[in-house]
Amino acid sequence: MNTIILIAVFIITFLILMFFLVKKKMNKRKNTPLKGISNIMYSTSKMTRMMSENKIWPVIGSHHYKPGIVNSELKANYDIIDNVRTREDIVSEIECIEKKLEGVSLYEQKTFDELKYINKNNTISAINQLIILAGIEWRVIDELHGKLLIISENILERLPYHEPLLPSGNITWENCSLRKYLNTEFLDNLNEVNLAITETCNSNPYNPWYFTNGGNITTDKVFILNLNEIVKYFGDSGDLVNKKRKDVWGNLKSDGLLIDDKYNNVRTPRNANIMDGWWLRSPGYISNYAACINKEGQIMICGAGVYSNKGIRPALWLKLQT
Repeated sequence: MNTIILIAVFIITFLILMFFLVKKKMNKRKNTPLKGISNIMYSTSKMTRMMSENKIWPVIGSHHYKPGIVNSELKANYDIIDNVRTREDIVSEIECIEKKLEGVSLYEQKTFDELKYINKNNTISAINQLIILAGIEWRVIDELHGKLLIISENILERLPYHEPLLPSGNITWENCSLRKYLNTEFLDNLNEVNLAITETCNSNPYNPWYFTNGGNITTDKVFILNLNEIVKYFGDSGDLVNKKRKDVWGNLKSDGLLIDDKYNNVRTPRNANIMDGWWLRSPGYISNYAACINKEGQIMICGAGVYSNKGIRPALWLKLQT
C-alpha cells in the first residue's frame, strides 16, 4: 500500500513540474521578438530579386504581366521590411507600405524619344516596355535591327473581320475589310509616328489544324498577329504544333477546337470596358472563319465567323532611327 502511495505522489510531482516547465517555455517564446517577416509571408528580398531577374511575372489587378522595369520605389519599399523585429512593428510597417504603394505602378511608361535613346545607347532592352503613341498604350514585344514590334496593350475597339455587306467568298487577311481599315483610317490617326512605321511583309500560312488556306503574303504597315506569332510572343506551350486539342473546359478532345494552357492569363483581354476576345489574322476551320483569342484567353484555332464583332489589338513595326 505504501508503495502505491509513493508512486502516486511521484507521478503527481512529475506532472506538476512538467506543467510549470512547459508554461515557462511558452512564455519565453511569446516574448521573443521575430527576426524577420519571412516566416509569415514571402521573403520580400527574394521576391524583389526574382522580379528584377524576370523569374516571376508581377500581378497588376487580375492580370499577369510580362516582366518589365520594376519600379524602384516598390523594390525599396519591399526591402525595408527585412530589418523588422517585432510583430507590432511588422503590422505597422506593412500598413505604412500599403499606403505608400497606393497608385504606384510596377512599370514605367516610356516615350518614343526615350525608346530611341535606349536603342541607340543599348542601355536596356526595349522589350516589354510600355509606351504611349497617338494617345494609345502599346507594349514592345520584339526588337530587330533598330525596329520595334509593338501591339496595343488593350483592345481598342470591336469590329468584324470582314464587313457583312462587302463581297464574301474565300475571306483571307489579304482581302478582309479589317486589313483595309487598319492600313487607311486607323493608320491616318497615328499622325505623330506615321513616318516611323515601316511596311512589313506578312506571311499568312495555312491553319495548322484544319489546313484552311491563309492567302497570299501581304505588305502591311498595321496588322494583327497570326497563330504562330501569338504563341511566339504570348507564350508557347507546344500545343499548337503538337495539336493538343481541348474544349472550352480545358479537357483533351480529339475534336477539340482550341488551346487552353498556362498562358491564358497572358492573352486575356486587358480592357475592362470591352470584355471580349480579339481577332488573329490566321484563317479558322473554314474560309469564312478567322482564328481569335476568346475572353478567357484561350486560342480559338477553329475561329469565329468573320462577320461577328471582336476586339482589335493592332500591331506594327516601328523604326527608331528615323
